[in-house]
Amino acid sequence: MTEAKRLNLILERRFGRDLSGNVRFQISWSDSQTEKRLGTYNVFYGSIYLKTEKGVREVPKYPHIKGRFVLERLIYHSNPELPISRISYEPIYVFEDSKGNSLPLSEKVAIIVCHTCLNPSMSAAQKKAFFEDWNEKEFDKEVKYFEDAMDEGSVAERLHDRDGIILNPFEKKEEQCKTN
Repeated sequence: MTEAKRLNLILERRFGRDLSGNVRFQISWSDSQTEKRLGTYNVFYGSIYLKTEKGVREVPKYPHIKGRFVLERLIYHSNPELPISRISYEPIYVFEDSKGNSLPLSEKVAIIVCHTCLNPSMSAAQKKAFFEDWNEKEFDKEVKYFEDAMDEGSVAERLHDRDGIILNPFEKKEEQCKTN
């Protein structure tokens, strides 16, 4: 599973869906996003200008953002330039630094941005309390993961006490039976 898919599942679990079943937040790749937009477009045949026409066309959604992950929020709108649908995913964060360099996807960043977006009137003290609580829960989750990984089960104990055997998965079963 790619990191973007994993984060989208986390965002869906944490922030849910609307009543229509659309996820509230999603991470997408900027170059793959298009939208049907009403506008005035010039029509060319190669480099030869033919005419100007009005209509709905499928166009790149983020022509100004190239090769970046974008955190988007579901919104309901009445924009006449987007006549096909009354819902849209709009960007709230681009994974890039102030110099335009790409940043790696981050679960922590995504959750903080989404939470802040849903709670715009939170005071600085409330934000600090949320972030500290979230960091503590993440730390506890990581500690539990490593404790579980280091936990010796009955197989490890039997091997340690020289009471267990290991079968080579690459040997044929017939050869294993002959040696036992």
